Amino acid sequence: MEQQRRFASDASHDLRSPITAMRTQVEEARLHPEEANWDHTSKALLGSIDRLQAIVGDLLTLSRLDSGAPGAKEPVDLGELVGEELDRRPRGKEIVRDLRPGVVVTGDRIRLARLLTNLLDNAERHAESQVTVAVGQRGEQALLEVQDDGAGIAPDQREIVFHRFTRLDASRNRDAGGTGLGLPIAREIAQAHGGTLTIEDSSSGARFVLHLPLRNGYHG
Repeated sequence: MEQQRRFASDASHDLRSPITAMRTQVEEARLHPEEANWDHTSKALLGSIDRLQAIVGDLLTLSRLDSGAPGAKEPVDLGELVGEELDRRPRGKEIVRDLRPGVVVTGDRIRLARLLTNLLDNAERHAESQVTVAVGQRGEQALLEVQDDGAGIAPDQREIVFHRFTRLDASRNRDAGGTGLGLPIAREIAQAHGGTLTIEDSSSGARFVLHLPLRNGYHG
């Protein structure tokens, strides 16, 4: 019950922030219409709307995951999925690929694509210049790794970032453009597929590692 109350309180706070910003911008423009820069105001409003839309979308996704709504169970070639998502992704930071073919898992293609997108969004926000994405396998497990070359995450905070509406220091928090829900959603999708999502040691930056069971009959 306490966890639910805290989540509701955090969600309300994050929803109120862009709404309050929009109200302030409109009220200031109406108070001094002769001085208002409507082009600047409209751009600021669109920014707040985009943030509000992202938060609401993530809350709806979490609601569906929390309800236990089943996803599709189909064979998904992880390397192929990652390659397709990277090809359609807008150009941001440089992305280095190491995608092994024939690594097949059982799951919901749309949800796995969402997991990848959340990891990439997080990595690109915090990377200095480069993000590395790798697909492979280890024993009976498929592996997906997403690593940035940014400031990294301290070992004692590696679990905290998967909590909903996490607030870390200014170098790596949701104020850099995230909603504070992307990583929790990614982990819940991993768990719904019988897998794990963790942060593992790396020489630089943050290295997110997804383990998923290989589909029966596929061993590369």
